Amino acid sequence: MGVLLLVTLASEISANRSDWEQEDYTWLIVCAGILAFCAAWGIGANDVANAYATSVGSKAITVKQAVMLASVFEFLGALLMGSNVSKTIRKGIADVKCFDDNPGLLMYGMTCVIIAVAVWLLVASYLEMPVSTTHSCVGGIIGMAMMSRGRRCVVWNYTKNDYGNGNTNMSFDNFPFLDGVSEIAVSWVLSPIASGFCAAILYGITKYVVLESSLIPESVAPPHLRAKVLFPFIVAFTFGVNSVFWIVKGTKGQPERFGTSRLVREAKAGNLAPAIEVGGMVAACGFALAALAVIPMSKWVDDDIAAKEAAKASAGDDAEKGAAADAAPAEGVVGYVKHELLEADPHAVLKTNEKVGDIHANVKHHDAKAEGFFRYVQVFTAIVDSFSHGANDVANAMGPFAAAYVAYKKGKVVKSQELTDGTMMWILAIGGVGIVVGLATYGYKIMNAMGVKLTAITPSRGYCIELGAAFVIIYGTAQGWPLSTTHCQVGATVAVGLFEGTAGVNGKLFAKTCFGWIITLVVVGTGTAILVGPSPEPLKDEYCADWAAVHYN
Repeated sequence: MGVLLLVTLASEISANRSDWEQEDYTWLIVCAGILAFCAAWGIGANDVANAYATSVGSKAITVKQAVMLASVFEFLGALLMGSNVSKTIRKGIADVKCFDDNPGLLMYGMTCVIIAVAVWLLVASYLEMPVSTTHSCVGGIIGMAMMSRGRRCVVWNYTKNDYGNGNTNMSFDNFPFLDGVSEIAVSWVLSPIASGFCAAILYGITKYVVLESSLIPESVAPPHLRAKVLFPFIVAFTFGVNSVFWIVKGTKGQPERFGTSRLVREAKAGNLAPAIEVGGMVAACGFALAALAVIPMSKWVDDDIAAKEAAKASAGDDAEKGAAADAAPAEGVVGYVKHELLEADPHAVLKTNEKVGDIHANVKHHDAKAEGFFRYVQVFTAIVDSFSHGANDVANAMGPFAAAYVAYKKGKVVKSQELTDGTMMWILAIGGVGIVVGLATYGYKIMNAMGVKLTAITPSRGYCIELGAAFVIIYGTAQGWPLSTTHCQVGATVAVGLFEGTAGVNGKLFAKTCFGWIITLVVVGTGTAILVGPSPEPLKDEYCADWAAVHYN
């Protein structure tokens, strides 16, 4: 009822006006801000949870530790390195000139986008489907543009090289030779396959060189010794790849602040060489640090294994106490969040779900000491991913709100307008807080599904999954492909799981996930169109003569 009331009232104020009255739209911008926080909550529950799922699934960290890490790095990434959230139309999906005559309609439309995105992310998280928040946002903008101004305002399959001057040329210079909505559809297939291919190569090398080498007998060099010797090289490789990942994806919103302007500019042009040079220097530093730390780290791995064995030995003695504690209801909201969410055991599903239990029972477990070395680099990769995610994907929640806010403050539509530092900070802060709250309160659903139910994950497998996805994201982002980190992560996870055969992957869950990807644009777009529906105002040529000249001549 509240949403219907919001739509009804908004339909009245979004009608075309000759005079701009900012006061008439104050309530709408306040509602949009609150709803944007809800959308950020959904991103935390779905997208961020998927980023940490492999680390939680491999038992490298607990759910509580994942929330603590995200609380720091997602928030800092959003606040310090947040992308340009004031872009009114994301990724060239709709023509901003369609709204030149009526900024109020854009504000109303973006509010509807935020509502649809927030609701879909909540539903998808409940159904344990990791979906792309970027594609959700794009789907909402498509629905809003089509319903409010008509299908001509949506970029379906062409590139406008000079948007304001009417130069509309087909562009087939860069793979995948498409642009607009069709390019996103192609990425549904290409990104998980490419990520899976990279992750499979990495895990194959890791498995047959470090964990199960047939070239060197275990009596001469057991797996943990091979891992110890190769650890500096593994760290150097990890540092190098993640450095390039951070430059290409994490700093692209504010490259000037971090001195990466030239690197980002070259990367956008498809030239990764400068970023790789920097990554090489970071890799060299990582190698030196790892070489110094490998001996004390060996002791940490041994101590960790001993602690886990001691915990297993005492588990039987504490079983009755644990059962009594589980039976006691959590007191209040804080108690519920602490005991039912943060301290929940994602692997408890192995005892209740026969299919998942069989997947984990049939997986081959490698030397615990060798796996221990991969634990640290896996957590590091997850942290870098989290930091970059906060910097880049906060725009999915706050971008539509920022577009509405700029229109509200200026009384006109601005395609790309930098907000003041103070304004941008509080908008990014809202998004950062929402993301962290979403992960803490509802992220366990996706972490449980992708980290435990989809396939069995160990530190070595999780490390290869995260790094394989990072490879594709780095190259795809540099080429301008509309990749989804979620699609890449899931594709890499399934590919590594297939090393155990088809029985190593939960086919039903994977099929449900793919179905969620396909319907994301449709569901969010349709939902947004329904919300915009009470106030459709198709674009009339006399409203925007420049737009008509561009599209009809």
